[in-house]
Amino acid sequence: MKKINIPRFNGGFLSFSNKVFFVFLIAVSLLFIACEEEGLLGLDFIGHEAGVYKTDTLSITAITQKEDSIPSNDVRMAVIGLMNDPVYGKSKSSFYSEVRLIENDISIGNEPRLDSIVLRLAYSDFYGDTLTRQVLRVYELTERIPEDTIIYSNRTVPHKAEPIVTKSIMPKPNDSIVIGGVLRVPQIRINLGEEFGNRIIEQNGTESFENNANFLDFFNGLYITVEDHDRVGGVGYFDITNPITGIMLYYTDLDSDDDDDNNDDQSLTQFFPINMFCRRYNHFENFDYQNISPVISGQIHEDNTSLGDSIVFLKGLHGLRAKINIHDLEGFGDDKNIVVNKASLIIPVDESFSSAFFPAPSSLIMFALDSNGELKSIIDSYLGSAIYGGSYNDEEKHYKFNITRHVQSIINGSFDTGQIVIRANNPMENAHRVALKGPGRTDENIRLELIYSVFD
Repeated sequence: MKKINIPRFNGGFLSFSNKVFFVFLIAVSLLFIACEEEGLLGLDFIGHEAGVYKTDTLSITAITQKEDSIPSNDVRMAVIGLMNDPVYGKSKSSFYSEVRLIENDISIGNEPRLDSIVLRLAYSDFYGDTLTRQVLRVYELTERIPEDTIIYSNRTVPHKAEPIVTKSIMPKPNDSIVIGGVLRVPQIRINLGEEFGNRIIEQNGTESFENNANFLDFFNGLYITVEDHDRVGGVGYFDITNPITGIMLYYTDLDSDDDDDNNDDQSLTQFFPINMFCRRYNHFENFDYQNISPVISGQIHEDNTSLGDSIVFLKGLHGLRAKINIHDLEGFGDDKNIVVNKASLIIPVDESFSSAFFPAPSSLIMFALDSNGELKSIIDSYLGSAIYGGSYNDEEKHYKFNITRHVQSIINGSFDTGQIVIRANNPMENAHRVALKGPGRTDENIRLELIYSVFD
């Protein structure tokens, strides 16, 4: 494919031939804009006479792939729970995190006595069946969370054999709770017990309460996971940016220096946050993709592209992705100069695989896959989501990406493949999944709608 050459201007910038050329470009631009507005100049006017063409029949193949482990540290959401999805199989999400001092040189009085100590996790949302009871296990880490720049979702950190506490919960992500007569945000509250609480109390007046480095040497952090079960289940999204997320120590100072007799044996609190300053990451398990639909199994285990021609599947949390190959772009329009006016990748949803428990993700993300197998950003993505797209259109039941500049780069030869990888958005903290109609479907299919101009 020849690269598009910039025309030479002979006889001055505003010579007659150049005026004609610029008028033509303006006309093409107006035509392109008009095609965006239903009821204005439509695609009926696109044709040989105008030098503008449209196609949506380029050869495309698609297949579902197992997702590699993904970077999952520095998350804003802790994702915790287990799902037994009738289509996508079994998956489990756990959370590793440090716990920090709220400030240096904390003190909890002269003679503190434990009242209780509570782990609080503020809900952001829940994905799955909220009527499934799940059993959480909270462990103490025996090693520090690595200081690596990237921590992948399959990494583990050693923890004590016995949990600090085990608690059965019924997810209530939308129910505020009343504490001390005050209405609080929806949250999980887990009492960590007397033994753990007294260990924290015992650090009062020691180096452990002087700064975070010392405190983390004393207490490496938490591993929060969930017990196995055979029900549908789901995962909770817990907000690390919410100021209530962390451990609250409730205690009484038996030897208060306060002169007010009414404050003797007063109830006090000390907070230990889990926040954006903590090293933390989500950990995912997919159990070798057991009990998944045969349509998925045939693609990820047998590389059966004929199944992907009908349907492909995406799932967050180190789950599934789709690879799409647009075959006809390399060498498109040989011996001609092609200008891509607009290129839109349409990705329709197969709603028969969605449910109230498992709605489709609000948006997808897309990467180009080069000839070395490396993921690269799509150049159009830098234009912002308002232009680039990727959000779910509930009326049209599809996702749409505008990838004009990327398609032009393939045609010009500056990008070396027509391969694209699609994921559910934010897969490090998003469990959402979706089935997409493949490129071979006759009703609606994955397709590239291409409007282009030809210059001999």
